Formats: sequence, structure tokens, C-alpha cells
Amino acid sequence: MSRRQRRARPAPDRPSASEPPGAAGAGTRANPRTKALRAALAAAALAAAGTAWLLLRPAALVLPDPVSLGVADDPAVAAALGESIAALRRDPDSASAFGALGFQLAALGRDAEAAACFRDAARRDGRSWRWPYLAGAATRPRSPGEAEALFGEAVRRDPAAAWPRLSRAETRAELGRFAEACGDFEAVLAVDPGHARARLGLARARLAGGDPAAAREALGSALDHPATRRAARLLAGQIDARSGDDAGARRLLAEAAALPDDALWPDDPLAAELPRHALGKQAWLALLRRAEEEGADDRAAALARRLEETYPEVWFLLEGKLRASRGDPAAAEEAFRRALVIAPDTAEVHWELARLLAAEGRTADAVEAYRRLVQLEPAHGPAWRELGRHLLATDREAAVEALRRARDRMPASAEAREALRAAEQAAADDDRLEPR
Repeated sequence: MSRRQRRARPAPDRPSASEPPGAAGAGTRANPRTKALRAALAAAALAAAGTAWLLLRPAALVLPDPVSLGVADDPAVAAALGESIAALRRDPDSASAFGALGFQLAALGRDAEAAACFRDAARRDGRSWRWPYLAGAATRPRSPGEAEALFGEAVRRDPAAAWPRLSRAETRAELGRFAEACGDFEAVLAVDPGHARARLGLARARLAGGDPAAAREALGSALDHPATRRAARLLAGQIDARSGDDAGARRLLAEAAALPDDALWPDDPLAAELPRHALGKQAWLALLRRAEEEGADDRAAALARRLEETYPEVWFLLEGKLRASRGDPAAAEEAFRRALVIAPDTAEVHWELARLLAAEGRTADAVEAYRRLVQLEPAHGPAWRELGRHLLATDREAAVEALRRARDRMPASAEAREALRAAEQAAADDDRLEPR
């Protein structure tokens, strides 16, 4: 090529002064849509970082006390929490001490207080991904938006850690942000292509995003993993039905119906820790409820055995609730009364017994049980409400008084206010009808 030809060749486009280096590809100007997407992603990253900073910004030390947590009636629990709180007062910069208290609170089912402790741990330890991840896991049921930001902080601290990215992906899918969820699931699979939970999540997000073929392709190993195989077959059946393959859908749904519930996903950093930090019967009850809600039957059975050995009154409470749910009120009542022989001041047993008696139409017995409960726990608003309702037919004045106490203890309850209004109206009608 001659010098003149070289001189005549158009020079390649270069980014303008307003574009950062690398914004355009070699020899091409960036597409405006690409530039807009990059700007949006950058803005989203900054927003997420800002949200995480707000959630983890330095805050005044506020520690719970056993009385406010409602565990003062369990001396072992109150003492253990008191020791943890005293240790934090002695060393308020200890991330591990905040984390230990967070685990204790999470085991008690106090997720909001646990999340606050995990956030405090994250403020004091700026490198470990575990603390913001655990804060996000405890926050997620109440506020998935906050949880996503906390998971994002955990991802920032360790981009290779699977749990933060997986949890952020699932949370983004819950929030309807399926494209971002797919990106996170794909990042997990880039490191571990056989990750069944990430494959199931990716398939769900792709299907929700309107791409059933890509969703079916994504399932892969999720169809065989014991923690995902049933859910994966149900999803595959939905995909086949949407694609018009009715025979395939029926086959997959039949296979899913024949399988047991999916196992709990192994190595969850929060769930694996909780039994080690369980304090007292309230914690074991909270763990049992969590296992039942998650469909972890083996774990629930092991926890129930531990409860039977250590806290027999709690075991009888659970047995009574099970018998009542199966339509055997006589066996349920017997179990509740045996629990009260062992622990006569257990408010939850009185509550369940009173509800059972009321459902059986034994109003006088139910009223007696509700009265015992409000004597034990004068702040028990639902018990005052039910006591008032069951007194309406026999003692309007006492019913109105009980319902006023229910309203005072549950000021936000529309149900309590409406029950009181109806009782006051009934009492007023009685006054008008009474002969002068």
C-alpha cells in the first residue's frame, strides 16, 4: 500500500473526550443503548453500595435485654443471654461476640434482633463475608430489599463465595428482577457447573423471564439432586405443559408426586449453626418450627426427640397440637393436661387447651381456661379477646371489660376493636330493652 493510500484511509473512530477509555470497542463507537446499559449498571452498583453502607454504617451500641426478649421466665436462657450481653459490654468491638449473640437470638426465632447483631459484627469486621451474609439471611423474610443489599456487600467482600451470590440471586428473583438474578446464578455455575440449587434457580428465573426452552435446558443436575429433584420435576412439568407437551408434563408431575419432599440444602451457614447456639425450650421450639416449615422431616424428628427428653411438657404440647390437627380432640386434651401437670404455668399450653375447648363447644370450660391464662399472663391480648367473646352470651358486663383489656393490649388490632364495639352495642341494646 502506497503512502498516499495509507494517508487517505479513514482514521478509526476514537472515544470522545467525554467517554472514558475503553468505553468503545476498537475501531467502533459505542452504541448509545450499550452506553445507557453500562450507565444503568454502574448506577445500580453505586446504589447497592450506598444501601449497604447505610445498613452497615456506624451506629450506637444498643443491646437487647432478656426481659424485652420475653425469656425472663426461662432462667437458663436468660442467664446465657445475660452472659453474652455482658461480654459485649466489656468488649463492644468484638465481631465474634456480636455474631455469637446473633446466633443465640436467631435460634430463639428473634430474627430482627439477630440481624442487628450480625450487622454490628459486619461493622467491626470489614473483611469477612459471613457477617453481612448472615444479616441478610435473618433480614430476608421481613425485608428482601435490605437483604439483597446485605448479600451484595457479602459478594463484594468475597466474589468467589457461593452462598452470598446464590442468596442474592434468589432474593432478586423474589423481587421480580429476573435478568439480574440470572446473572448471579450464572456466576455461581461458572465456578460450579453442577450446582443443583443454582440450576433450579436459574431455570425458574428464565421461565419467569419468558424463556421456557432456556429454563428447561438450565435444569440439568437439579433433576437428580436430593435437595432439588422434586421441585425440579414440578418445574419441568410446568415448562412442558406451557410448551404443549401434555404427556411429558403428566409424566414429570407423576414422578414428582412419587418422590419424598426435597431434603434441606446442605451446609447453609445459618441453619448449620443454630442448633449449636440453641438456649432452652423456646429455642428448640423455634428450631422445630423452622424445620417443619422447611419440610426437613428428619431434622424435625430429631429435634422432637430432643424436646421429649429435655422438656417433656413441650413434647406434650406438640403432641396435643398434632392430635388436634388430626381430628382427635380427646387425645389432644389429654396431652395438653399432661403438659400442665408437668409445667402448670406454661401459657402456650393454656392457650391451646382453651382454643380446643372452645372449638368443641365447651364454652364454660373454655372461659375457665382463658381466665387461668390471663391470670398467668395479664398482657396476653388474644386471650382477653377470646375470653370476652365467650362471655358475651352469659355476662355482657364482664365481656365488655375483657374486650377493653384486649383492645388496650392490642391497640393496632382491628379485630379487637370490632369485637369490643359489637359487645358495647349488645350491652347498650340490653339496657334499652331492660324494663324501667
